[in-house]
Amino acid sequence: MRDDHHELPTPRTMLAARYVRVLLTCWSCRHQRDADLQALVDTGRGAVPLIQLRWRCSQCRSARIDMICTSHARVQPWRPSAPDRMPI
Repeated sequence: MRDDHHELPTPRTMLAARYVRVLLTCWSCRHQRDADLQALVDTGRGAVPLIQLRWRCSQCRSARIDMICTSHARVQPWRPSAPDRMPI
């Protein structure tokens, strides 16, 4: 494992990509929200790698947080092409 963090995503690089979002999910209460990357940059933490940031749930204050980086594109739910052909 590499010790340098130069290639890891930071809030600043995520904002520069413009198509990426950081979805945070609390394991304790299942609350989800997008991370406010601009607020992190404004407070001077824009160069800190995302894996080094300490996330807390805004509802239950738990630190058991999952972080997923994904695109802003809306994911369409899976729909069968022919509902009458589905197995029972």
